[in-house]
Amino acid sequence: MRILYFFQELGTPMFQWQRTHIIDELERHDCVVEVFNPLLFGSPEEANEKLLSRVAKGDIDLFFTNVCYEKMLFVDTINYVKNKGIPSLCLRCDNLVIPYNDKILAPQFDLVWLTARETKHIYDSWGVNTVFAPYAANPYTFIFSQQKIERKVSFIGTPYGSRPIMINALTCNGIGVDAFWGNKPGNHNAVVDIKPRYNIMQPATIMILLNRLRFREGRLLLKGSILNKLLGRARVIENDYLTRYYAIPPKDISSYYSKYALSLASTSTNSTDALKDPLKIINLRNFEIPMSGGVEICKYNPELAEYFVEGKEILFYNNNDELVEMARYYTQRASDKEILNIKMAARNRAERDHTWWNRFSLMFEKLGIANI
Repeated sequence: MRILYFFQELGTPMFQWQRTHIIDELERHDCVVEVFNPLLFGSPEEANEKLLSRVAKGDIDLFFTNVCYEKMLFVDTINYVKNKGIPSLCLRCDNLVIPYNDKILAPQFDLVWLTARETKHIYDSWGVNTVFAPYAANPYTFIFSQQKIERKVSFIGTPYGSRPIMINALTCNGIGVDAFWGNKPGNHNAVVDIKPRYNIMQPATIMILLNRLRFREGRLLLKGSILNKLLGRARVIENDYLTRYYAIPPKDISSYYSKYALSLASTSTNSTDALKDPLKIINLRNFEIPMSGGVEICKYNPELAEYFVEGKEILFYNNNDELVEMARYYTQRASDKEILNIKMAARNRAERDHTWWNRFSLMFEKLGIANI
């Protein structure tokens, strides 16, 4: 199968994860993924014109994109793809937080893949053909490497929003946390050198904020952000139990998840942990950790509990007291065998049920196409 991927690619980890995860795994299943990066042309108009020329060659089995903004990918361009008889699939990783960005373009695709259930009804009201499926992880790049267990908690990622609350709860109660974020001086966070000719276009900030007032989840995001700042929870507290390291290169992340007794993950969106009823979310890390043989510990999320067995493949807590109690047990008292059993079970579950090939096989089925 030849897939043409319209991908606004930059050289930073925020974008390069798609090569590590999606593109690599598809190619291991005999798919040919051709990236078309609109940012390498002089303007969206030129990019769309060149895209039409590429599609006209007629050797594409699937048009795939994660772009759903009509000023980057034009409605007429998608219609041309459809008129050529090429199925079109759009992956919306941000449908929980910015669904209204997608209102004009989403109905044009044959299928829109949503990673959050909560706003599916909004897309359905627009007549969009949607399918829900969460993130996944690539079993070929996220590998379980059995090694001596580091009896601490790891946190890999930028500590924004609700994340400092989790880290502070542990370190302020004497639980050691190794946190990995930020770049070395002179390191500009580039994984590869990509020189865009113009910036990614998106709605104005004021429009995004106004649109968030239009749906429940958006209002919770705004409320949580304001409350989090008022409560002073938006920063990590430096103390003797927190050890800071620079960010880990994407190729090395799985070895760290494999090593630590516990790997901390967030299941609350942005700053909504400051609310009595936080807005839940499933993210990439929730699948990277178990695929790497990590013991994921996170606040209870009923959706995530559908994917991994509590206590056997993942650890959930309901409040900070439970987080501290569980972290103390697994870093200080649990046997290596007990920890290793969870690590192995998590990897087995992820490898069986939560690969990108699992997800794309569903999309191919929905679109009525086969891997040819």
